[in-house]
Amino acid sequence: MAINTDVTGIQFRLLNESKGPAVQSPRAQCDKKAYQFRLKHILKLQKNLQLFQATVTGLITKNGKVVGCRTNLDVEFSGRTLVVTTGTFLRGLMHIGQNKNEGGRLGDFSAKTLSASLLDAGIELSRLKTGTPPRLLGRSIDFTKMQEQKGDPIPTFFAFHDTRESGDLFTWNNLTNVALAGHQARNRCRAG
Repeated sequence: MAINTDVTGIQFRLLNESKGPAVQSPRAQCDKKAYQFRLKHILKLQKNLQLFQATVTGLITKNGKVVGCRTNLDVEFSGRTLVVTTGTFLRGLMHIGQNKNEGGRLGDFSAKTLSASLLDAGIELSRLKTGTPPRLLGRSIDFTKMQEQKGDPIPTFFAFHDTRESGDLFTWNNLTNVALAGHQARNRCRAG
């Protein structure tokens, strides 16, 4: 994943650079489709790995132990170990303005049946607020009213070696009214 981030990244920044190393954090913005397609290609080339794409709908348990999973295509997988990587789809809830809708990003479905299956197995579920920024149509934005935010001149890569050619795309920074109010309140606290 680190190499894939380095290869498909369009901008790299080291956050909290003015503070100590303990709180510094590399950030990358990747080309979403390039990241997805490249990683899928790498996985397809991996020996002794079979890929199967479907929605996991539930766990298969035997004598109180998880022994596999069931998919929406009525295909079952069994094994000694099951790794569940759900992302944000368990009981997925999207907030659009004041509306709340079940589902995931880009029209994907919520994993309701898997959520129920995990609960039935005695696994506690909690809600994780992802804070996903809104998706905006680029041509609807007046970039002249924003501050350009360039990447670091010497990027901090995620892999331990340089994996990409030079080049950096621009990103833009804009404070919303809510973010601006938060910055102003923080500055008042620092001044007081």
